[in-house]
Amino acid sequence: MKLWQTIALAAFTVSVAPVSVAAAQEAGACEIDDGRPNQVKDARNALVKAQIVSDKQKQLTDAIRLLTKEPEKIDNKVGRDWVLGRTLVTLAALPEQQMVVARGSVGYATNPEAQIDLLMAADSSFDAVEAAMPQCLADVEEYRQVLYVPVVNSAVNAYNEKNTEEAARMSERALIIYPKSPIAYNVLANVAQGEEDFARAAALYEQMVAAIGDDTTYAEEKKSAMLTIGALHAAVAEGQEGAEKSATLAKAAAAYEAYIAAYPDDSRGPAGLARVQIATGDTAAASAVFGTMLSNPAGYSDMQLFEAGVNAAQASRPEDAAKLFEAGLVKNPFYRDALFNVSAMYDATGDTTKMKGTVERLIAVDPNNPENFQLMARYYQALANAEKNADRKKALTDSLVKYFEMSQKAPVKVTFSLFSNEEGKRSLGGQVENLSDAAASYTITFEFLDAQGNVVTTQQAAVGEVPAKSAKEFRVDATGQGIVAFRYKPLN
Repeated sequence: MKLWQTIALAAFTVSVAPVSVAAAQEAGACEIDDGRPNQVKDARNALVKAQIVSDKQKQLTDAIRLLTKEPEKIDNKVGRDWVLGRTLVTLAALPEQQMVVARGSVGYATNPEAQIDLLMAADSSFDAVEAAMPQCLADVEEYRQVLYVPVVNSAVNAYNEKNTEEAARMSERALIIYPKSPIAYNVLANVAQGEEDFARAAALYEQMVAAIGDDTTYAEEKKSAMLTIGALHAAVAEGQEGAEKSATLAKAAAAYEAYIAAYPDDSRGPAGLARVQIATGDTAAASAVFGTMLSNPAGYSDMQLFEAGVNAAQASRPEDAAKLFEAGLVKNPFYRDALFNVSAMYDATGDTTKMKGTVERLIAVDPNNPENFQLMARYYQALANAEKNADRKKALTDSLVKYFEMSQKAPVKVTFSLFSNEEGKRSLGGQVENLSDAAASYTITFEFLDAQGNVVTTQQAAVGEVPAKSAKEFRVDATGQGIVAFRYKPLN
């Protein structure tokens, strides 16, 4: 059964202003003696000078040489590590600077031919400072973020470009220099989720939530992650048995309970918890959750009701799921996924009285998806199986065969993977699959609808030529007040 999934979490990008050495020194929050001995003092002065001269690299490599030529003679290890870490960060942030270089090329006085990773070297210096002077953590973190930001943004860009291996590699590097990064955990969790390693994804989202803490900058990301953790634990439990399954379901329940405590007005938490309760055998508690929503559907949004319907369906409660989808469709009657899902629930429960009209609405919204015709075929199959009159049974069987052949012989299939609403813009994405034996060109005309079914705006997706037995992705963006659904004109 195909159901609307809601556990994906998008990555995001950050920026931070470079740290000013002078400003950090003037802040006075951390008292590190970087004025002795002479090697440390001269290196510090070279670092400060690098901020104002054109030949920055020379000043920085001179500073590194001073600090690494005879380190055993420097009796101020914290001061040395503090200046060396800041110097490495400043060097690594220079335009076109490579992160892995020969030691001698950046001023290291020993083992000059060996390779050094500037990020790793800076991290080691900062670790030493933090260990010796924990009160300097905030000051050190300012410098860590100078390296962290471009690295984590590279991870996000790689993820958005579907280069998940590079995204994971850069995220791991981001966590080396800044272990509190919610963004790096977010990217790694997305990668793990895409690989269906749900246990690892859940653990990474938990680390992401911990890293965010009370930071309101990432309030929405934290909310999404907390909800996703419960869904991922529940997904892991589906493949387990016995005590192991019980333990994982307990984790899922705890995650949903934490979500409910944090966001008591969001129905997705209780709906997810109900699914877990059913899996553990507590059907009474689950029924109470769905019953509460159904007793007052006006208190919930269309999306909250749809998501609760998905949870009810996944919890093997098709009657509750159908009612929840119906309640959501009162508010948003043309939402494609809900129309499909409620039709599937009618099929599962044998409710032929409502199924035909709903599937007809689905086909009007989504006319080039063979799965919709399969639903209509199943509707006629249910009627034909129950019919005793031979003539009526034959007519129903003819209709069954008609829609089954339409599903099997469809020349093209349109599917959707994205319908998002960000900053007042609706983005719709999916793919066109050419099921025929010859190449064909496609342009899809989309109508974006409000809750009353009025067309707010029309957009075209010029898909272009798609080879035989191949697929091609599309994406369109639409703006306008009140867009909640879409439909498209049939493709030939």
